Amino acid sequence: MGSEMNRMMNYIKYGLSLKTTSADGHEYFLVGINFNKKWQIVEPSPETGVSCVAGNDGESEFYYFAPIECGVNVIFDCIDDTIHYNEDVEKKIALLREKVAELQELFAEKPYEWLLNLQFVYKPAKKDKSKRGRPKKEVIKTELPNEEVVKTETKEETHIDEEVEEPIENKPIETGNNKEEASEIDKKISALLAK
Repeated sequence: MGSEMNRMMNYIKYGLSLKTTSADGHEYFLVGINFNKKWQIVEPSPETGVSCVAGNDGESEFYYFAPIECGVNVIFDCIDDTIHYNEDVEKKIALLREKVAELQELFAEKPYEWLLNLQFVYKPAKKDKSKRGRPKKEVIKTELPNEEVVKTETKEETHIDEEVEEPIENKPIETGNNKEEASEIDKKISALLAK
């Protein structure tokens, strides 16, 4: 239970709630959590036995549940998938802004003829054995005429529709205190289990 407690402490800023509930004659762990409204939720794979439903606010509140036999750590793994995915997107956005600013500076300072010779050369990086199952990284070398070589790293392409700078609300999710809300969530869980 020690590792579960440590993991739960990491989720306090997301307003974590944890309880057990019954549906269809089975016992389930139910974990409530608040994510940034702009975050994309990574759906748990069916093999995990974990399901995820949106809360009543329909934007940032989510409930993950799984049979007690699966253990709570499998739910925490699914929550981590969403957190890591979105933190990675936020880092990429920040890096993209930084690189765009560098390019804007170059375009402001250098003449058009010089910029015509600007090239991007892609070479695969050495394999990182510690990150199994993740996409290969590529090193992008930007060769500038008569100047030093600038290096950056990129991962797989991610489509970004809007900024991701809204802070996460630190409000705990109420479960069980409000009977209407609890029954609505139980209905969603039962509907998912019926599929």
